[in-house]
Amino acid sequence: MNGQTELETLYLNSNLEDRPIYNIFREYSKDKNEQVYILNKPLLERNTEYEYSEGYFVLIPNHKIIFIDKNNNKDREDFEYYVEDILDDLVSIAKQYNFLNRLGRQRIWKNDLIKNYNEEEINETIFEEIITDSEEMKRKVNILISLLIGV
Repeated sequence: MNGQTELETLYLNSNLEDRPIYNIFREYSKDKNEQVYILNKPLLERNTEYEYSEGYFVLIPNHKIIFIDKNNNKDREDFEYYVEDILDDLVSIAKQYNFLNRLGRQRIWKNDLIKNYNEEEINETIFEEIITDSEEMKRKVNILISLLIGV
């Protein structure tokens, strides 16, 4: 499938349709009428290849960005490098489009807006853990999401 669902609320650029986790995000997208993006790299970085192919991230407006490791800690260091590479590219995109002054330094927002999980940890209760409450954090995470999806 690798595209938009019939509801146009779940977007993929990662091959996950055959994994149980896909249904968790699809159901959340349908139930909450929320856009959910499951990506393995920023959409503006089409020509960039990342060394670690077992990671992906999930973007939902007003929710923390979650990075997920399909290997469930088998290659933890490689997964952590993947996350850092994505975040470095995200900061570069933010600089390019003059959003860095609105976001602040990565070290400041990273702990509040980024969560890492193993795929086996993901279930329906995850959404309670990743919702952002403060208006400032919602604004920042929505800017980050916009930069990652290219809008």
